[in-house]
Amino acid sequence: MVEKENILVLAYPGTGKTYTASNFENVMDFEQQFYTYVYDDNIKHLPLEQIKNSMTTKRPNPQWPTPFVKDLGEELPKNEIVIATFTPQVYEAVRDANYPNTKIILAVFDQNNFEELADRFRARGNTEEFVDRRRVDFPVANEIFDNAEGVDKIVIRSGKYLADALTEYGLELRPGEGKKNYL
Repeated sequence: MVEKENILVLAYPGTGKTYTASNFENVMDFEQQFYTYVYDDNIKHLPLEQIKNSMTTKRPNPQWPTPFVKDLGEELPKNEIVIATFTPQVYEAVRDANYPNTKIILAVFDQNNFEELADRFRARGNTEEFVDRRRVDFPVANEIFDNAEGVDKIVIRSGKYLADALTEYGLELRPGEGKKNYL
């Protein structure tokens, strides 16, 4: 019997991870925020985008990346496509974990169109502080993307989203509600 290949997509913020997981039944959105940071209890009830905005109500999780690597490794074989955020920290954790039988796909937005991403961040309710943080880490993510080896790479063109790019890449996305590892 041939073992199923796990598919892990690391996609840059603002490219449509949440939308993809919300609209395609064979996709899981594996959010790393609650692994990377420890949040004050008084904000855990807020929508995810509001939680991401705040730098004053969270602190680095001293256990990072151990629980993230473990839980992601458990979810990969249970799902057809797992999507996580492409940040330098997540990429390093995934690369170092060396998940067996897993195809890793890095997905970034067109390097020349950060302002389109910034508009998407604002439209979903992110603060200018959040936009500024992304403006700083966007070139870093693109440098990692350019230099990464042993992974597949997708550039999401202007006006497109992750679901479009994954379909063009050749993955089948089946309509329906996907899964999330958060509320």
